[in-house]
Amino acid sequence: MRSKALRAQRAKLIEDARALISAEDAGDEAFAQSEVMMAEASKLMTRITALEAADREAAELAQIHGAAAEQHNRSADEQAEAMAREKRILTAVLRGAVRTLSPEDQQHYRDGLAGRGINGVAATTPNSAGGYTIAPEYAREMLVTLKAFGGVREAARVLSTANGTTIPWPTNDDTANRARIIGENAEITADNDLVFGQVNIGSYKYATGVLKVSVELLQDSAFDFDALIRNAMMTRFARGLNADMTTGAGTAGPQGVVTGAAVGATGATGATVTVAPDSLIDLQHSIDPAVRNNGRWMLHDTTLAGLRKLKDAEGRYIWQQGVLVGEPDTLFGKPITVNQDMPVPAANAKSILFGNFGSYMIRDVMSVQMMVLRERYAEFAQVGYLAYMRSDGRYITANAEVKAYRHSAT
Repeated sequence: MRSKALRAQRAKLIEDARALISAEDAGDEAFAQSEVMMAEASKLMTRITALEAADREAAELAQIHGAAAEQHNRSADEQAEAMAREKRILTAVLRGAVRTLSPEDQQHYRDGLAGRGINGVAATTPNSAGGYTIAPEYAREMLVTLKAFGGVREAARVLSTANGTTIPWPTNDDTANRARIIGENAEITADNDLVFGQVNIGSYKYATGVLKVSVELLQDSAFDFDALIRNAMMTRFARGLNADMTTGAGTAGPQGVVTGAAVGATGATGATVTVAPDSLIDLQHSIDPAVRNNGRWMLHDTTLAGLRKLKDAEGRYIWQQGVLVGEPDTLFGKPITVNQDMPVPAANAKSILFGNFGSYMIRDVMSVQMMVLRERYAEFAQVGYLAYMRSDGRYITANAEVKAYRHSAT
């Protein structure tokens, strides 16, 4: 069943659940039944999200392959063969079977190593040390997997660079200045020069930790070993990067979206774990109207579960489910990004963000390196795999385009 049919099924469940508890004679049984129906609707949304994310990922990969084909002046078939070759080489490197590659693939592998100053002839031996740098097009595929993980990367602006040199990004807040009427032949007396600041976007090295695989699994030639290792590595990267890009201090690593967000609304006394609809409206309107139209919410799933039950003064739910294919659920008409690294409701916690997350930039260095550790775990009949990548994230605008709701301290 595709997402369109699942969305229709989910919409009917939510409509029926709301009807149950909206009735004047609704009792405990009706509320309990409504909770069961809403839980089923949440399960359906999980399936819908997975289906639509897979479709988006396929479309993005097609775009990446098309751009690479154009860049290298290849036909679609030639690009597909180039990607297949990179996969064959990566799989051979992971299995320690470079010598089993065709002479053409071995030459391509050696050429890639030579480009990094490594002796390509020596590096084809089974126990050779050193890392294997993933080809740029294949690395882009792996980074698409990071985006599919969700969280900050789903909403932020992403920049890919060929190297990790620090990027000084200019910032400017000119919202206080405006054009004025002047008379004929009148002198312009006020100087309103643009004042620029600067944000430095670096590249912090992340390592996955060693992933150990048994020799028996390596010997199973029918197993899609490349996909197993790649997905495991990228999932580890996704977890680590998203945590830091959510709540990181920004000194020896990325600046978190929560850390860098100013407070736009604070809960009333007693609202240590709750949120009033009025507070959400205050948060929305703390953002400049010029960027508010591009706004979205970011919050933990636990927070979202509580907000789904809130109604406005007219008795209407402030959370609305998306019905059309690709249409997100909304809160006061704005889309929602669920981020499991966001703080949950607690005293003083900044549990909800709203604003234009395009003002937060993620910078990825287009070089994912894998290392194969064969001898280190030989006595356990295992092979270890380790991957590195470099990334950073921080706000790049001088004015606050994302703000937070902070719960009351007491």
